[in-house]
Amino acid sequence: MTDVPREGIRSGALLQGLFILLIAAALVGCANFRRLRKNLKVMKQASTVSGRVAAGDWKGGPIDVYLFDVDESVGKPVRVSQFQTLKEPGKYSFSVRPGYYMIGAAEDVDRDGELGAGEPHALYNDFEILNVAPNSKRSRLNMELSEARAPALDRLAAQDVPVDYELHMGDLAQLDDPRFEPSSGSMGMWQPRDFFDKYGAGVFMLQEYAEDKVPVLFIHGMSGHPREFTTLIDALDPSLYQAWVYQYPSGVRIQVAVTALHKMLETIHAKKKLERLCVVAHSMGGLLAHQLVRDQVDAGTDRYVRFLATIASPLGGIPSADTGVKMAPQVVPSWRDVGPKSEFIQSLFDRPFPPDIEYALYFGFGSSSKKSKQGTDGTVLVRNALPREAQDAATVVSGFAETHTGILVNQATVQQLNEDLSALCLAGD
Repeated sequence: MTDVPREGIRSGALLQGLFILLIAAALVGCANFRRLRKNLKVMKQASTVSGRVAAGDWKGGPIDVYLFDVDESVGKPVRVSQFQTLKEPGKYSFSVRPGYYMIGAAEDVDRDGELGAGEPHALYNDFEILNVAPNSKRSRLNMELSEARAPALDRLAAQDVPVDYELHMGDLAQLDDPRFEPSSGSMGMWQPRDFFDKYGAGVFMLQEYAEDKVPVLFIHGMSGHPREFTTLIDALDPSLYQAWVYQYPSGVRIQVAVTALHKMLETIHAKKKLERLCVVAHSMGGLLAHQLVRDQVDAGTDRYVRFLATIASPLGGIPSADTGVKMAPQVVPSWRDVGPKSEFIQSLFDRPFPPDIEYALYFGFGSSSKKSKQGTDGTVLVRNALPREAQDAATVVSGFAETHTGILVNQATVQQLNEDLSALCLAGD
């Protein structure tokens, strides 16, 4: 695959500075703000269903929890829309639209991805139909696995319910997949709900999973998309690494995107038993990645993230985002997290960076700024890319004479990343 031309990269489109935000704020009736307002109205209706899966005689296999969409008029499931895999018996949760649902679970003892004869399973309250109201929380939807065949399971099997997952947890894809087209980045920022309906969200594997290769997960930034990483991905040694990408609607709050990513990685880990994962994140994606590694520590989950590289990330925030929150007729939710005065940025380094994760901090200084003697990459001021706490946490700090998006196709970046992956990610614990 050929390199992506610099002019084709659109990451950080909104973060090009105060000038763009001021223009946007003046266009009260513009289509983007109307779409955003409509999307946010729908998103406010989202609800949560959650519970625990117990297993009196757990055999050590991963536990798959399934959410079924139901046609209430006939009382039958019409598709499996979401799933979550638990490494062991414990809590599950799904974010859902208002509607009707059923929930089931099964232990995949032989790890073949199917419910085999004798494998423990459960159906919530004999497949009770759940009526989930807007903006509600249905909790304590608990199940206990049993090897005894439930009659409702036979009825379900006879209905041949299709599978159409909204969240993709390890699906195989290629970078030229239409879902990764550059226009998906803009939609993800301005129309996060529509983005989810059209593309879903998820962690995608760009090659068949291989246990002997280290996964490298790429996380895009605001209005970004996975194809931005084409140059960096093509430069990976295919005998050592396998590329993964995280695609998500960048207009959502950062913690929402982080929580979803954590759940996806835990699901993949429950199936694949990850030993090592390297993370490479651009722009706002670096904020997600920082939060992810700290959240994993707090959650007490297995520590498989070994290396993090952030590229041109506004670790100290972007001032124009604070301005946008004040002036825009409708605020993109993630803007609230990237301004220097935001609670997210202010608290980002309250928790120490995990000492067992090697960290490479890359920044650009390829554009001049009359307002800053320290320079800028055209989007992020150098001083906001290099807060002292981030430098203290970093094993490597590297600067490049490049712009905010040009840094992704710069051969010096390619070389530095591969050197750091080899020295810091492939190295022993």
